[in-house]
Amino acid sequence: MSLKPLSFVDLDETEVAEQLRNGFPWLKFSPAIESAFREWRYREMRKRTRPVGFSVILIFVLYSVMDYLLFPANLSVVTISFRLLLVCPAVAYSIWGSYQNWPERRFVSVYTLTYSLVCGGMAVMIMVSQLKGIMMPYDGLLLMLMGGYFLLGLPFWHIVLSSWALIPVYVICESFTSYPLDQLKFDVFFMATANLIGTVGVYLLEKGQRSLFLNRVLLDIARQKAEQDSESKSRFIASASHDLRQPLHAMHLLIENLETKASEELWPVISQVKESAFHLGYLITSLLDISRLNFGVVTVHGERFDLGELSERIRSDLLPDALSRDIRLVFKSELDEPCWVYSDPVLVERIVRNLLVNALKHSGGDRVVVELQQNAVEQSQVKLRIIDNGKGIPESEQQRLFEEFQQGTVAAGESKGLGLGLAIVKQLSELLELEMTLFTTVDGGCTFSLSFDRTDAPITQPEPRYTPQAHLIKNSSRVLLLEDDEKARFSMVTLLEGWGFDVLAYSNLSQVLDDNADPFQELDLIISDYHLEGREVNVPDTLDAPHTGYTAICCIRELTGQCCPAILMSADADIIEQNFALPELTVIGKPVLPGKLRLIISDAIS
Repeated sequence: MSLKPLSFVDLDETEVAEQLRNGFPWLKFSPAIESAFREWRYREMRKRTRPVGFSVILIFVLYSVMDYLLFPANLSVVTISFRLLLVCPAVAYSIWGSYQNWPERRFVSVYTLTYSLVCGGMAVMIMVSQLKGIMMPYDGLLLMLMGGYFLLGLPFWHIVLSSWALIPVYVICESFTSYPLDQLKFDVFFMATANLIGTVGVYLLEKGQRSLFLNRVLLDIARQKAEQDSESKSRFIASASHDLRQPLHAMHLLIENLETKASEELWPVISQVKESAFHLGYLITSLLDISRLNFGVVTVHGERFDLGELSERIRSDLLPDALSRDIRLVFKSELDEPCWVYSDPVLVERIVRNLLVNALKHSGGDRVVVELQQNAVEQSQVKLRIIDNGKGIPESEQQRLFEEFQQGTVAAGESKGLGLGLAIVKQLSELLELEMTLFTTVDGGCTFSLSFDRTDAPITQPEPRYTPQAHLIKNSSRVLLLEDDEKARFSMVTLLEGWGFDVLAYSNLSQVLDDNADPFQELDLIISDYHLEGREVNVPDTLDAPHTGYTAICCIRELTGQCCPAILMSADADIIEQNFALPELTVIGKPVLPGKLRLIISDAIS
């Protein structure tokens, strides 16, 4: 039977460290530490009992065979009976006890008594053999003493007292025989010497065992603290991500709404505000990404995806930025078919996007190419290359630029970043186990290359996340909005109504269900934030009370009996990276640029 895992969380770290520093010459800790040590030693002793016990049984069986072959019948029947009917069952009982949830005191007592029984029984067996005229040497007692001291793992005082007690037992047994007194004195002297050596040895062993225990406790406490710190950091990052992205999301929407209503002379100012908000969002995202990577809270969600489709979509997203910089942003593929790979598409997108943004902002060239090509050496691999014709990176700076908060030369008029883009690329590539190479020469541009293992296309190919449509949906489309943040809700309503949508806005699902009007009538789209305030009520019995936008969408679909298209938004990076197995659902992160949001809405409804 197994015992519950040991936990040292209740021990005082300062007290343990002080105990280790001060030492323990009397092999004794403070009560709390001593209790934990005894439990730990008990578990170690249980594991040691099994190999030692089975070895003892095997040895005594072999000795029984030797007794049968070498001793007279009247003596061998005694020795064999002692070995097989007394010693082996006693040892077997100790082994069986090591599998039971006995109290520590009971197990140690049984283990010690078994050792004493074996040693004392051997002394009696020597006496019986001498009475029958066979001189059996006492060397077996010395072997038992050494084995007891250095193999059993008994507590110091248990093994020492049991072993020293063997000397008077041996003397008493020999007193019933005609054993020479001078020889008995020599035997006692050697047994005492063996006990002295064993006592010193087992003292040092227990000191080492106690030191090992204290260090293990300190290590376990440090591990638990690290886990708690990691959980705390994870909660902090999630909270910071949500709290920073949420107002930024509202800012983007308000700027877009302001731009449509402002007079022409304010357009340059609004354009600068929009650019500053975009740059701020990029900086916040970079800081949060590098923090999550450093804290080890980024998890990989592998799936099959089309690398070409992902690359083309990223190029389309960044094309307006490239055009504003007079840079040609081109995607080309040498492959004649879709390029299916297995990795985490969200993290791969982050890598490719960072490399492209870096090339657009810092290369100094006028052409950037996203290229897919077959690996010439390894046919099962494909390479994704980001190529620019800019100024290149000097060899002396290449290693430094992949470190955190390191920047290259910033072009005149260009906003300085934080120097995190390539550091994030490096860490994400290592996390995904992708081989990344950089080839660059001064004034010869840069080529970043990522190698992927190709895979077969999935049986059921996923729908693309969104495809830009040439037309926008009809202005009469009805949208149900769930957003618990008042500023974000106001900004979204203003923007959507400015685009001609009929918007019904609520802070959570309970408000929707309590509305006397029919909010589900002719519903074209659901837009919901993931985190919604409060605990929902009045939902169908077939659903658990939903706390999130995801479960709210499921509830609305069940109530209406229709699979209404839905967009789930979140400022939490962990939520964005999840794979929600729900049809007609698009998951996007906050902040989202209004232009991209409009395309996503258009695609979802159409």
